[in-house]
Amino acid sequence: MCIRDRYDVVEKLKNKGINPSSIITIGITNQRETTVAWSKTTGQPYYNAIVWNDLRTADICRKFLDKYNNNAYHFQSINGLLINTYFTAFKIRWLIENVPEIANNLDDVYFGTIDAWVKYNLTNEKEFSTD
Repeated sequence: MCIRDRYDVVEKLKNKGINPSSIITIGITNQRETTVAWSKTTGQPYYNAIVWNDLRTADICRKFLDKYNNNAYHFQSINGLLINTYFTAFKIRWLIENVPEIANNLDDVYFGTIDAWVKYNLTNEKEFSTD
């Protein structure tokens, strides 16, 4: 089922004769490093999601590699990841540096992976959780 927003999901369920309040659990699968920034107020994304294999963070990664003597493993003991374009933190930094609406509204921004955004919307903007 394609999800545009939580209202779309509710309508699709009702059209199939399913009472949305009868659902007690769902499963979500996604590309784990795809990152989205959305409004805490509206639940709507500020910008398109940046997918796991997007390379627009390459310059940010290069700066970190230069800072840490080309040691791609610098953060691995902390988070298990290499300095690489797939790393979510670099996507978040890119969004802050390149999307003025995000940079100017940081108090209203949640950052997370797609599953966190879906969960936030499906709980009527009551639950934000991400790893």
